[in-house]
Amino acid sequence: MNYLAISQLLRPETYFLCKEKLSEELSKIDSEEDLRLHITELNTFLYTTYIIKYQKNYNHTFINNREKILKAKGDEALREISNEILDSYRDISVEVLQNNDDKLIREVINEINENYFNKVTLKQISDNHNVTENYLCRLFSEKTGYRFCEYLNSLRVKKAKEMLIEGSKSLDYISDVCGFSSQSHFSVTFKKYYNISPGKYKLAIKNQKMKQIL
Repeated sequence: MNYLAISQLLRPETYFLCKEKLSEELSKIDSEEDLRLHITELNTFLYTTYIIKYQKNYNHTFINNREKILKAKGDEALREISNEILDSYRDISVEVLQNNDDKLIREVINEINENYFNKVTLKQISDNHNVTENYLCRLFSEKTGYRFCEYLNSLRVKKAKEMLIEGSKSLDYISDVCGFSSQSHFSVTFKKYYNISPGKYKLAIKNQKMKQIL
């Protein structure tokens, strides 16, 4: 049995091919004894591969699968258990990918938060993390509820608003240090989020402060 080929297909996106490959390999085996032996070896191979690949101990999965193999009676039961074994290791892959995706998004958010005042692009960050732009764009939206540019702009206008309330900096300065490409870009983006231009917002804050003094 080609255990390596099966393990290489044991990913969410190629899982149906993995099952087809296993079925093809098992169809070549006639006796129940040989079938049990090969399924046992498959379980051991996948267990060892996953320990090396993910640097974690999956004893529970291995032992649970081994017990099922030992208790199974007849070819049909063994073939069914072979699919359950694939399911058990597929579930591990899904969990690892999920954890890796969560970690990636945390790192991307930290990178944006620390560099929002610079020219930050989806391509730049995707290159930094060795993923495609499409993948990062989709994943970011799924995990945060924001598109990449929406999160970046919302952070920039939030920082700009804080500086406008403080009141001592010019619009040009605020636009520049908050990472906007131009003052017109700053004005359009700020108005989109707060329904008022940054200039009018700054004036309103100034007038409010004057009233408090008077």
